[in-house]
Amino acid sequence: MSEAANEKELLASVFKRRGANGRFTRLFDDLEETQKETLWLQAELSGDELAIIGSVEGPNQWLILTTRKLAWCRGGSKTVLPVEDIVDAVADLHALQQSGPTKAEMRQLQIITKDGQQAIEVESGAPLSGVWNVLKGIGTANRQRNRPKVGTSTDPSGK
Repeated sequence: MSEAANEKELLASVFKRRGANGRFTRLFDDLEETQKETLWLQAELSGDELAIIGSVEGPNQWLILTTRKLAWCRGGSKTVLPVEDIVDAVADLHALQQSGPTKAEMRQLQIITKDGQQAIEVESGAPLSGVWNVLKGIGTANRQRNRPKVGTSTDPSGK
């Protein structure tokens, strides 16, 4: 099994354990064929890139997580974020309390990246929980990969 296939299987299992398919947001393989086609056309996947999670709420409101990127569109504005740039995913619970909806109605996550943060919207409930945990897992793996190894110098001169 390829590295991308292993990664897809691992992240799909996190989504299933920590969330669930919803009306719009599902494991990519569980989407309806028309939803898959919409995402394939919009996301411009490369040859060895595998789709993991997808969401299609309308022609200008979609999201796809692949083995290489997180891409989404809200109101016609498309954003693409390489997965290696993801550091963490968080919910602003204080803002949620101020706005009134309950945690179960929450739709927004903040994706913390190397260069700042981006907000995404995800179907509330179990789909959001699954996506959140998958993105947190990606962020944890990226942070561990980028940590200096014990006993190695961060000084470029090798001292």
